[in-house]
Amino acid sequence: MLQVDFVQNMFSPASFVWLVKLLILIIQVIYVLFAFMLTRQINIMNRNFQTTLAPSFRFFAGIHFLASLIILALSVLAF
Repeated sequence: MLQVDFVQNMFSPASFVWLVKLLILIIQVIYVLFAFMLTRQINIMNRNFQTTLAPSFRFFAGIHFLASLIILALSVLAF
């Protein structure tokens, strides 16, 4: 009987919503890792190839990474 209840609850709307929230969190964690890697690549690029726009590239990469961290934190708090 316990196994039947588990299977029925697994396909309920509440379980589906929980699964979608979990998948969105996983995607957001992957996106934060992408933003971190992008920031690192921009810093390496700026060390090897000097341009006048290097500070603005670094600034926007930092803002992008910070925004992705804030969105992830808000999502975790809302989960």
